Amino acid sequence: MVDRIVARVNDTMITQSDVNDALRNLDASLALIQDPEIRAKRRAAFKNDVVNTLINEKLLTEEMEKQNIIISEDDIDHALQGMAARYQTNIDGLKSRMAEQGVTYEKYRENLKKDLKREEFLKKTVYPRIKLTDYDLEDYYKKHSRDFIGFSQVHFLEIMLNSQSTT
Repeated sequence: MVDRIVARVNDTMITQSDVNDALRNLDASLALIQDPEIRAKRRAAFKNDVVNTLINEKLLTEEMEKQNIIISEDDIDHALQGMAARYQTNIDGLKSRMAEQGVTYEKYRENLKKDLKREEFLKKTVYPRIKLTDYDLEDYYKKHSRDFIGFSQVHFLEIMLNSQSTT
């Protein structure tokens, strides 16, 4: 059976299998989101843009290869430790959550490596080109001041407890 070509990016083809794999990978990335409603909404949003996302991903991958961006196994381990800390668990706890969602630990590591590689690329090539001045920030604030309307007052209550027993 011949796989249907969905798009061509330079010398690379994106096939229907690539689209299906992207949706499975998305499920792996969303595995740690416990709320099924939020997970479903994010999946639906991505599904609508999957082909454009794959095209952008191919272009980005080509550029990262040109720039020789490398992520080590230690980098991945460090990111997983940070993730475990955020979820107030350990690596075994993360593995359990992944298994509950039908995602293998190896697949999750693979996706995380891609994410870390992308972030490193952005840090090296994109972020340094972004220049925001105080004027830019002030101008944005003035144009979007309604977005910043919030509480005019904040109430703070502090309760102090003595750790020593009083007998």
